[in-house]
Amino acid sequence: MATTVLRVRFDDPASVEKLKSVTDATLTLGTRIGGSLRDYLVDSTKVADVTDALGKLGAVVVSTDPATSITSDWEGSSSTLYAVATGTDTYAITVTPAPTAYAAGNIYYVKFTNANTGAATLNVNALGVKSIVKGTSTALVAGDIPAGRVALLTYDGTNFIIDFMDTTAFHSNVSGEINGLTSKATLASADLFVIEDSAASNVKKKVALSAIVAATFGGNYQSVYVAARTTTTSATMQDFASLTTAALTGVYRVQWLCLVDAQTNNKVVEAQLYNVTDAAIVGIVQPISTSRAADKFPRSGISTVTFTGAAKTFRIQFRSPDGVTTVGCQEGWIELWKI
Repeated sequence: MATTVLRVRFDDPASVEKLKSVTDATLTLGTRIGGSLRDYLVDSTKVADVTDALGKLGAVVVSTDPATSITSDWEGSSSTLYAVATGTDTYAITVTPAPTAYAAGNIYYVKFTNANTGAATLNVNALGVKSIVKGTSTALVAGDIPAGRVALLTYDGTNFIIDFMDTTAFHSNVSGEINGLTSKATLASADLFVIEDSAASNVKKKVALSAIVAATFGGNYQSVYVAARTTTTSATMQDFASLTTAALTGVYRVQWLCLVDAQTNNKVVEAQLYNVTDAAIVGIVQPISTSRAADKFPRSGISTVTFTGAAKTFRIQFRSPDGVTTVGCQEGWIELWKI
């Protein structure tokens, strides 16, 4: 009978207990290989059924590999899996029985006496140097391998993928992991974050930025920000930042802020938030007398607005009341959320 090894991750410890009660002879409790991972040897013709059954128990099948390359002493034999690595960064181990070649799916427990100082490699029984990576292909950075830790290394046919299998070790180099990521300057509503769901035994789940904002602000949060400075000498209100909402219904909070200045001492600048759709000022006009030329002064306000199924446009506006002095407006922000 052809068999397949299913590597299964249990994010919820309760899933393991549920699995023990499964009476299907096709799936018996697998070998625990570390942390939340277990391996199961199953009939290759029933992989889909077993995967579906595991999913219903809250488990995740991480990988499936044909079991033809598994030696008879693989299961339960720590001598074939465990070794202490020598060296720093260029690590080497010796295991028994000695493998004759690397093969995708090779698994080794390795204790690292020395921490890594940068990118690292592993050489098993002098078969040749292979890179150690995290994720799928990301090179290690200093401190990813703490001294004295035991890690699980899986050969994917090109590299050894490292996994510490316990939360303490996995998070031992948070700053290094973060520094190794590519930065994103502007967030999008579809961007994903990882959370621990307190309502589901702290199982890790993904959540979109839009959902976080909605939960924080009551839904339908919208905002606009304009940094560049604009100037005028006009005594008529001039448009600065503008926000056009979606079609909304209900009562919303609208808040605004900007920085204003005048190029002459002791001159007045006025700013306001204007509801273009309803032709009305939101709140009141915010005047200020500038004590020193070019100094920046905040003007802001917060009010409630009722929507009846249509969109509205809001604009920060400013003016120079004497029609002579040059005044400026910058760092404008309008935000709106349901209450």
